[in-house]
Formats: sequence, C-alpha cells, structure tokens
Amino acid sequence: MNLGLVVVFGLVGLVAFFYVLGRLTPGTGASLLDWDPQGRADERRALDDEDMQQMLALANRRRRDQGLPELSEYEVERFVEERGGLG
Repeated sequence: MNLGLVVVFGLVGLVAFFYVLGRLTPGTGASLLDWDPQGRADERRALDDEDMQQMLALANRRRRDQGLPELSEYEVERFVEERGGLG
C-alpha cells in the first residue's frame, strides 16, 4: 500500500475517533475541563481585594512605626491613577 494513503487514512481515522469520542462524552467541553471564566473572575477579584487590604494594612503599620499618617484605600487608588495605572 502506498505510504500517502496510509497517512491519509490514519488522519481521517484519528479525526473520526476524536469526533465520536466527543459525541459520546456527556456534558460540554467546558464542564469536562471545569472551566468557568466568570466564577474565576469573581474569585480573582475577591483575592485581589484581600491582597489590597493586606498590603494597605502592612503599609499603614510601617507608616505608624515611622510616625506618618495612615493611608486610606481611596488615597492609594488616587496615587495609582495619577501614576498611570498598574501596568
């Protein structure tokens, strides 16, 4: 048999195998991969808020130790906006 035909039939068979496997698998690909972009975005936002609070608390503790006034979250956000963002 010609090598080209073996390769073509092999590729067609491979595509057919994965197509049948996908049709027989229950659910969607997103559920199979446990992919939930909105849920992860909410989780990421909550973690970012927690990180911000922890960093602000640490910065304020250092400022208190140095005798400086504490920063509010609003002041930190305004400072970041004046500097052109975080990127």
